[in-house]
Amino acid sequence: MKRFFKVAIFMAAVGLLSFGAEAQNSYDFIDVSPRGDTLFYTVVDQVASQVSVRGGDSIVYGDTLLLPSTVEHLGVQYTVTEVGDTAFWKHNELVFVGLPDSLRIINSAAFCADSSLKNVIMPEGLVTIGRSAFAYCTSLKSITIPSTVTLVGQASFYGAFRQLGSAKVVVDNASADIGWGAFYYSNITSIDLGDSVRTISSYAFSCCYRLDSLVIPPSVTYIGSLACCYNYYGGPRKIRLPEGVDTIRFQAFAGNYYLEEIN
Repeated sequence: MKRFFKVAIFMAAVGLLSFGAEAQNSYDFIDVSPRGDTLFYTVVDQVASQVSVRGGDSIVYGDTLLLPSTVEHLGVQYTVTEVGDTAFWKHNELVFVGLPDSLRIINSAAFCADSSLKNVIMPEGLVTIGRSAFAYCTSLKSITIPSTVTLVGQASFYGAFRQLGSAKVVVDNASADIGWGAFYYSNITSIDLGDSVRTISSYAFSCCYRLDSLVIPPSVTYIGSLACCYNYYGGPRKIRLPEGVDTIRFQAFAGNYYLEEIN
């Protein structure tokens, strides 16, 4: 009961409990992709002809979804730069998602609770992974975060990677901020933070019981409170800290029962 209460409080704090009610936002036009998928578009920048894309709540897309980089409407060619809030929330049929090279933002809860999703190809040029974007994508096996990403948002991979076997995350030298609870309660087994990550926020790697080690690159200057804590049933045995860290907040590594070495 205590554990459930903690999780519920955490989910409420990041707004995850309220996302379901936001499904099927308004849109400006509908188009059918070259693969025959019906998609909904909202203009986010009329001057630059940029749109966000989302799915339909009652539409089944099959196991593969490839989002287009451009779409034409009333003689205007729009560039797809965003995946909208709750865009493909609870589309459990999705196994593979390909995102276009034009994409810059994956918004809040865009693929949240897609329980069958195993693989997502993120393009170079992507800047933001929004709050809870892939939370509870329990079947994810691996993710490579492109070098252009500057923000891995709050709880973006909360409760993801829950299947057995290895689950790897690679941050491809992105000058990124790892947000509050970004990988909280996920089953990642390894993470490569590259050479350019700037900050690791509170709870970022907490309750990651299968994470064997955590190597923090020299680029990191700030580690938030409880950043890698409460790993009672496993968690890192080795944590490597760089010399250049300016700030380590309270109890950043508390409750790592199996921690053998920190240097």
